[in-house]
Amino acid sequence: MLHLALAMLPVAPLTLAAPAPQDPLERDAVLAWVKQNALPIATPEAGHGFEDLEPLAEVIGDARIVSLGEATHGTREIFQLKHRMLEFLVERMGFRAFGIEASYPDCVRINDYVEHGLGDPQEALHGQGFWTWDTQEVLALIEWMRAYNAAPGREQPVRFYGIDMQSPAPAVSGALAYVEAHAPDLAQALRADLEPLTRARIFLEFAGLAEGVKQGIDLGLETLLDYLEVEAEILIEDSSREEWARAQQHARVAEQAKRLIAGTVGSYGNSWRDKCMADNTTWVLEQEPAGTRILLWAHNGHVKRDGPPRGYPMMGYYLEEAYGDDHVVFGFGFHHGGFQAMLAPRGAEDTGPSLRPFVVGPPPPEAAGSILGAEGTPQNYALDLRRAPATGPVADWLARSVPMRSIGATYSEASAERWFRPTILGEQFDVLLFLRETTAARPNPLTRKSHGLDEPR
Repeated sequence: MLHLALAMLPVAPLTLAAPAPQDPLERDAVLAWVKQNALPIATPEAGHGFEDLEPLAEVIGDARIVSLGEATHGTREIFQLKHRMLEFLVERMGFRAFGIEASYPDCVRINDYVEHGLGDPQEALHGQGFWTWDTQEVLALIEWMRAYNAAPGREQPVRFYGIDMQSPAPAVSGALAYVEAHAPDLAQALRADLEPLTRARIFLEFAGLAEGVKQGIDLGLETLLDYLEVEAEILIEDSSREEWARAQQHARVAEQAKRLIAGTVGSYGNSWRDKCMADNTTWVLEQEPAGTRILLWAHNGHVKRDGPPRGYPMMGYYLEEAYGDDHVVFGFGFHHGGFQAMLAPRGAEDTGPSLRPFVVGPPPPEAAGSILGAEGTPQNYALDLRRAPATGPVADWLARSVPMRSIGATYSEASAERWFRPTILGEQFDVLLFLRETTAARPNPLTRKSHGLDEPR
């Protein structure tokens, strides 16, 4: 799917200027504070109980939204720890919704399996269109969610939602299938107007469409949304509130994606996708029973609280505006190890698969990971950054921009320094989950085949 190129962070890796030499006394003070306050995590793997995670109950408190970032889009242990956190939040803290950085319409089949046991989970996961999540680790999470829901006595199921909005084709199809059942003539007219949004290459072809075609798309989306809103009471009576809400969300996602494709999203266009993910999270909570709590899965670059005046507002910024202390942000970091990513840039002489495993060594001394993974710190741990001193060297370090690995869809060993991003830990995250050593996520067979990868040995 061509639109997936827009989905992954970092969008444009930065070459960082050489940072100022670090004060050894400050480094010693920060390291001492990390050692004293780190909450060791025995293992990232799910299914090992919660004794070591119990301190996180106090860290999270009554927050309704917990956002889990990630330092790469392809690390096995990060995905496993997210799975383990989901188990903890569901079984220990009563969370009942899960939202992931993948398009809403493409995740409906996954929830059909998670909630009702319908379909094949591997095919549903592959069908959500993001190779980043099409892994054995995410499949294990989905299987756990299904097992949890299938156990007797569950009063409220755990549901799986996509909060992203980059799939206009299934969004249009899903909305029009619902309209077809209630107003077939209208569905036929809308299908003609909205057909361009269902084309595989629409992200590349939109600019070249005739103005009349673009106007037809706008009119079709407006008519579709108006119909679902004006006729809501009748439609809900003829179907169900859940079916109507799903159709309306499909239509909303189609409109969100169209605005992204067309570039008509105002001065903060680069963060339109993040605003939509925050809005879609709110929509999820509105569909769930009152008081439902949700775990969000996305990249560090989306969950962080960055916004004006430092830069474009991200999903975490919008959620912070809407929910305040009801939103807790976990960033992820790692010291060294493996991950999978797409090779970038891809030279003409390179004929191997684009998707491949990479391994990186320890970060440079000025990077955050150098202190966070220094000798004497736990192998894996959580660190509540809100408990840092208000003044002094630790406070200064957390308030200063330091390089931190941020790897999205692409990576190149030839320019490894470009995948460090300036990060103000104390402003962007509430809590840090840090892993000393990592390995690459393991693709599912369907992704392995589609990317020409060898079978694992």
